[in-house]
Order: sequence, then structure tokens, then C-alpha cells
Amino acid sequence: MANPQDERYAVYEIPINIFDGPSAFGLPARNWIEAAILALIPALLIWNLIPVQDIGIKLILIIVFCLPVGILALVGYNGESLSQFFKTYMNFRRSRRVMEYQFEKQEDVPQDELDKRLQELERKLKDAGSKEEKKGIQNEIKEVKAAQKERDKKEKAETKEENAEVRKRLEEKQKVETAHADELAKEEIERRIAAGEKLSRKARKGIQQDFRKRYVRSIPKVPDARYDAKKQVSTQEFIPIDRIEDRCIITKGGRYLKILFVAPINYQMLSAEQQNQTIENFGILLRSCPVNIQIKTMAKTADVQGFIDRVERQMELETDENLIAMMKDYINTLSTNATKNGVTRQFLMVLEFDESTATRNTTDKQRKFELENAAKRVKQQLKRCGNVVYEFTSEQSEVDYIYDCLFSLLDRFNVAGMSFEDKVRYAYDQAAEGDRRLTATDFIAPLKIDMTSPKYVVVDGVYYGYLYIPSNGYRSYVGGSWLFNIINAGGGIDVDVFFNRGDRDKIRLASRRQINLSSGMMQGQSTNSDTYDWLLRKSHSADAIKSGLSEGQDFFYVTTIITVIAMSEEGLFARMREVSQMMEDMDLRCLPANYHQEDAFLGVLPLCSVPPAIFRLGHRNMLTMGAASTYPYASYELMDENGILMGVNLSNGSLVMPNVFDSSRYKAPHTFIVGSSGSGKTYNMLIQAMHTRMSGIQVIIIAPLKGKEFRRSCKAMGGQLIRIGPGSPSCINVMEIRKTSERAALVAKYLDGEEEEEESILSEKIASLEMLFEIMIPDLSNEEEQLLNGHIIKTYRKYGITDDNRSLADPEDPENYRPMPTLRDLYDELAGDARMERVRNILSKYVTGSASNFSKPTNVSLDNMYTVLDLGAFEHNTKMLPVAIYIALDLVNDKVKEDRTVNKRIFIDEIWKLVGKGAPPMAAQAVLEMYKTYRGYGAGDSELKPAGNDNVN
Repeated sequence: MANPQDERYAVYEIPINIFDGPSAFGLPARNWIEAAILALIPALLIWNLIPVQDIGIKLILIIVFCLPVGILALVGYNGESLSQFFKTYMNFRRSRRVMEYQFEKQEDVPQDELDKRLQELERKLKDAGSKEEKKGIQNEIKEVKAAQKERDKKEKAETKEENAEVRKRLEEKQKVETAHADELAKEEIERRIAAGEKLSRKARKGIQQDFRKRYVRSIPKVPDARYDAKKQVSTQEFIPIDRIEDRCIITKGGRYLKILFVAPINYQMLSAEQQNQTIENFGILLRSCPVNIQIKTMAKTADVQGFIDRVERQMELETDENLIAMMKDYINTLSTNATKNGVTRQFLMVLEFDESTATRNTTDKQRKFELENAAKRVKQQLKRCGNVVYEFTSEQSEVDYIYDCLFSLLDRFNVAGMSFEDKVRYAYDQAAEGDRRLTATDFIAPLKIDMTSPKYVVVDGVYYGYLYIPSNGYRSYVGGSWLFNIINAGGGIDVDVFFNRGDRDKIRLASRRQINLSSGMMQGQSTNSDTYDWLLRKSHSADAIKSGLSEGQDFFYVTTIITVIAMSEEGLFARMREVSQMMEDMDLRCLPANYHQEDAFLGVLPLCSVPPAIFRLGHRNMLTMGAASTYPYASYELMDENGILMGVNLSNGSLVMPNVFDSSRYKAPHTFIVGSSGSGKTYNMLIQAMHTRMSGIQVIIIAPLKGKEFRRSCKAMGGQLIRIGPGSPSCINVMEIRKTSERAALVAKYLDGEEEEEESILSEKIASLEMLFEIMIPDLSNEEEQLLNGHIIKTYRKYGITDDNRSLADPEDPENYRPMPTLRDLYDELAGDARMERVRNILSKYVTGSASNFSKPTNVSLDNMYTVLDLGAFEHNTKMLPVAIYIALDLVNDKVKEDRTVNKRIFIDEIWKLVGKGAPPMAAQAVLEMYKTYRGYGAGDSELKPAGNDNVN
């Protein structure tokens, strides 16, 4: 077990199978016996029957003919012995068929007394309590089944006799028709000869055959009753689901299941300690779960229809033709990426009610209640792992989601273009024509399932291939989440992991016996022999299992199935080879489930039922921590509801569409774009900004450098470009108190339900101005700072503005604020104080110099939904650029405070000019405060900074 205090990544042991019967060198005893028989019998025949006296020739013949047969029998086929494979092959031949979605009118088929009796006994067996009662019922069932077998045998014999009589009559009629056809052919031949035509023997025979084809009817072949019955099975009948109710799935076999939908975590980004702790918590989850568990991961084409609908709704509100054209292009980009590249993953955990704990008095309601309690325990433990289980607002919404999940599982690529809603309408229409009651499978079953190939299943034109990890295909030592790479391998790859709990007491006794047996057999072996190494390995595995059980771990049989999906046979085989190669690179081995396609198809349904044949070939012994190391709820995905498209994750093909305003996933809507020069930071920001605007969220961009790069986007998005710099008509008054705080207070009062304590708006503004002057004058002394504060207050008082917020109102127009002072007014105020001469000289640059735009009344507005503040005029002035950035941020800060119910995104290029190395500490503190303001007022910001640590303050 992993030590949570250990900073190293934990390693988990997976013992080899030691309870699967006798074996040697990893091969079952059955293979050795068959190999010996198949090699020995022909060897004896060659030795005794071939009339050759030379013993050497006989040995050569035995080696040439018998040894390959023995090796073939020893290796077997696809993990099975030859006899097992022969049985598998015959089962496949009998069961291969094509099924279609059918709605035939149901007819009442009368049941005889034996069928009714068998159903009654099966119900009693399910509710039986004691072992004696169960045994008695089972004996009765055997007797009834034997009687049914005799009945079927008799009916088959009677049917055979009837068919023979019908065939005899048809053969007699065929003889008469043949004789008539031959007479007509003879007349035709004589007519042609009389007309002078020369006919060869072959031509005469051809004429005779033509007349027989025309006048003789062929005898129809009597159909195979067993094959005909299977062929008539519909896809709805084939899917083993009876109904979905009360948030549970009930199978046709009467099993009760609960599906949980789990959100993954980015496991690879966790530290060693966090990864180890996650596996520990997942192990605790496995110990607290029911007997059987299935974990399923589905990789399917990303569903972006919700995103497209949102953009289309926003497009109806827009009037700018350029913007509408850009939004149409965005919709096309979403659709194209989702179809060609986009992959999304769904993670499920399926819990099964343990019928061994039920009694004859256990009701369906109690079964569902126990499943719900187990689901609550699982949710709590998954939360400790960092995962979240999706919750639903109502029972109906959860049932609908389960239906939709099953539908998408069986209709992965939606070849028919039919959504789940379309399928529901189609099912109701077909049921109305067929005049029968709808079932759960009518809404989810595919239109056609072709199981005629031994290597794949074709479902509605889509090819499904199945691989499994054989019992000896696992590594003996693994790290945490060792299935991560295959789960995130790309689209069209699903992974199913089945956990079947073993009886601890029986396993403990069996492991002790194996230790004693291996120890006894090792005593007579050389320590350098392969046999000794194999026995030592088995002994070590048995000891590891016994020690793990003593430590409180549980024992599991784990089976892993990998589903590969493609649109063509060639694509499927190529993809399966890629998966096999990937598994080999991970030091794992997988085999195709050839001739087990039907079992695999049913097994990977989220019904917690591992196919018996694949379980026999692919189960592996694991203790709790070994089983927990499979932890599958890990993914690179970042695709949120109402997110914006940033691109495609090349690692696993998933779309990157985060919603930074989703407070349930992210603590704050802030992002950083970091990269070296020329890596595309600005382009990435531009794409984010445009897609954000198309989603109906206001965007404001502060561009200290390269402001020209945003002109084309402004024009295309119907936005505005505000250029601040020498000669520009755009001005920002840094001393203006904008009428936003009152509105923010009203909104806060409405949202918070309580009245905020009134603070002086002037004091907040003066604090902001003091930070600005810290940036303007980095060496400002304490004395100058105190004097400057007093002059600022005097400047505002000249305009009638004091700490009383009511003084801000204009007496002539109470709805608006008074006229505001500018930097020129402050500049004039400082003229009478000789102690502030140095400060006044520095401010002259912003009053009468090149930056006088900041000392004039504000004449710009940020009401446009896409605004760019271009500060490129200060690009080469390293001292004035931070000042310009701060003033622009202050303007944007007031805009953010207008309405906290409306989301906004602020993009700031070259933010390191304010927070990087060499910048004033007060500037960095001011930016931090602005971030907090943005978060509280529903705004998110994105900053660009070059890669490296030398620019971090």
C-alpha cells in the first residue's frame, strides 16, 4: 500500500492467477493434455503402420507431422485450447445472425402447462429462503426441463414426418412437370431440325434445361427451426434491458443496477502524494461497494449542439452584418471540429444489487433502496478522490439521461442522423402501427445489428471490434491509473473494467494450500531451472495474496475489455493494431475477442455483467490496492457547458472549451496565457476574445503593444478601437469619479439581501490615485505622499466634492455627478507649494506634454460589446507605459462595477509591465485588488506574459 507521506509514486503489485487449476509455464494443464494426445496418436500410427524399417525415417516423420500439431495444441488459439475453440466456433456458427429493429403486432401465443410450471418454479426459486427449499425447487425445474426436452423432441419428430410427406408429394409433382417439360423440349428440337437448323448434343441439352427451368418448380428447402428462430429476434429483444424506473435499470434477468455519471480529474497534474492518496481513497471505495462493479469509459464525438444553439440565439439579437457573418463561421468551425476532431468522454460506474443478500421477503423497493444507499457511499468516496458525481434535479431528468446515454452508446456516430428525440418519436409511430406496448429497448435499440463476422459487430453501419487483456497479459507491478493512456487514446475507444469480489475465507485457504504445494514441489527442483522460477513466482503471488488479506484488503477478479469503433472494416483493423501496439508499449498485452463478438457486445453494455467466456480468458487476481490502481476517472478534457472554443487537445482529441465563469468548477474566472516570443500568445487571446463576444459576453481588450493587430477583429466584430496617445482625440480623465458605484450598491443590496455599509466614494478614488502616483513617481517620499493627498482633497473640494457621497450629485442635475477635476486642476493646485515642485514637474508630462490625454475630460465609452484600448503609442516609453496601463485598468474597473449580474471578460496584454520585475510593488498590489473586484462583479480577466521566471515580481 502507498504511504501518504512518501513523495515517491507508489507501485502496486498484481499477483498472477493461482486459482485457475493446474498449469505449467503459464499454460493450462488442458493444453498440455490435448497437445500430448494430438501428438501421441499420430506418432503411434506412424510408428506402427508405416512400412519403413529405418527408425531414423520414422522419427523424422514424427517430428515433421506430429510436433507442429502438438505445438499448435499447446499454444491453442486466441487464449483458448483447441477443444475450447472448437466449441466456441460451433456456438458462433449456430448463433451468427442479422437482427433488425422490428415492430410486429404481438399475438397471444398459448403456453402449455410445462412452460407455465417452469415460470412458476423460477419465481419460487428467486424467493426461496433455505438451501433445502432451493434444492427441491431446482430438482423440480430439472424434471420440467427434461419433460420439455422430450416434448420438443416429439414435436420435432412429428414435424420431420410432416415435412417428409410434403416433400414426397412435391417430388412426385416435380417428376410429372419434368416429363412435360422434356416433351415440350423434344418438340422444340424437332421443329428446329425440320427448319434446317443443326443442333449439337450440347445445344439440345441446353434447350432441355431451359424448358425445365421454365416449367418445373424447385422444391423449397425446409428451414432450420433453430436458425429461423434466432433470425427473427429483433434488436429490441436482443438488448437485455427490461425497464428503467426509479433511477435504476432492471434487466430481463431480474438484476437491479444503478448508474453513476462521474466527472474525471486531471490525474497526471497531481503531485506524487496526491496521486497516492487518490488511489488509497479509490481502494476504500472498492471495499465499500457491492459485490460486482463495472467501470465504463466512453469516447464519442463531441456534442456541440448546445453551444451552437446558444450562438444562434445570440445571433438573432445582433444587427451588425460583419458580426453575424463571423458568428456563422464560428458555428461552422464548431461543427467541423466536433465532426472531424472533437472527442468527449463519459465516465460511468455501474453498481449491482447483491442478490445473495436478498431473502424471499425482499421487495423491489428494498432492492432500489439498498442501491441508492450504496450510491451515496460511492459519491462520498469519489468526492475524496477529487471526482464529482453528476446530480440531477429530478428523477425524470436522470431517467432521461440514462436513456440518452444508452442510445448514444448503441448509436455512436449517429449514421442515420437520428437524435434520441427522433428515436422516441419513431418508436411511438412504429408502436402505433404495430399495435403493441412500448418497452425500454424500443427507445435505445439500434436499427440493425450484424453478427455474421467472427471479428467484429456491425451496428447501423458502424464497426465495433473488441479486445481483452488476457490473464497473463497484465504487468506484475504497476503505477497508479495505469489505464490512463489507453482511456485517453482518442475517439472511438471505450474501456470497460469489471470487478468481481471473491470470498475472503476461501481465497485465504486456497493461498495457503498453494504456498505449501509450491514449497513441496520446489524442493526437488534445481534453482536454475524454469520450473523452479515458475513455482517460486506462484508461491510469491500466493504469499502476497495471503498477506494482503491479513492487512484487511479484499480479493477481486478484474477483467478488462477494450472496444474499438470505426466506420469501415479497414479502419477498424488499423485502429485495433494501433491499440495493440500501444498496449505493448505499456508492457501489456491484449487479444481480439474473435468468435466471442456477441458476448463482448452484450458485456460492454453498462449492465455489470462480464461475459463468462471472456471472464474465463481474461480475469486476473487483484487485491484491493491492485484493483484500485486501475483508477480510470482521469482525463485531459476541458469541455464545459457554455464554454468557448479554444482548440483541440492533440493528446487525446478532445475539444478545449472552458467556461471560466463556471464557479462550480473554477474558484475565479482568471486565466494566464504564457509562452515564449512568437509562440502565438496574442493570436490565442484574439481567438478567445472573438469567441467570447460571439457567446454574448462583453469583451474589453487592453493592448499596450501591437494594438494594430486588433483593428481587423474590431471591424469584423462590430467593435470599437479606442486609441490613447499623443495626437489622439480619445481622452481619459484619471480623476473622474464615474457614476457606477451607486448602481453597484443597489445591485449588491438586491443580490445580498442586506444593505451595505456606505463608504466614501471619494476616499476610494483618492486611494486609486495614490497608487497611480506611486507608478508615476516610484521614488515618491512619505512627505510628498502626505502633501499630495492634501492637495488632491483640496482639488476635489473646489468642485464641491467631499467625503459625503451626497456631495457628488450635481445640484442642477441630481441624476448625474458634478463636473470633475482633471490633472490640470491638480497641477495648478500644486503651483503654490514649493515643496511639491518636483512632483509638479513630473506631472507636467501628463498635463502639457505628450500624455495630456489623461488630463482632459473623458470622451470615450465602454458600452460597445467588443472594445479595444490601444496604448501602442507608449510602446517605446517604458516609464509611461505602466501608467497608461493602470489608467486604462481604472477605466475598465469602473465599467466592471456597473452590474455584477452581467459577465464580462477583460484581456490584458503585457501585464508583466505592472507586476513584473522592476515594477512598483504598489502597482502589483493594485492589480491584485482589481482581480478580486473582477471576481466579485462577475468579470473574468486573461493576461499575457512571456515565459520564464525573470519577469515575476
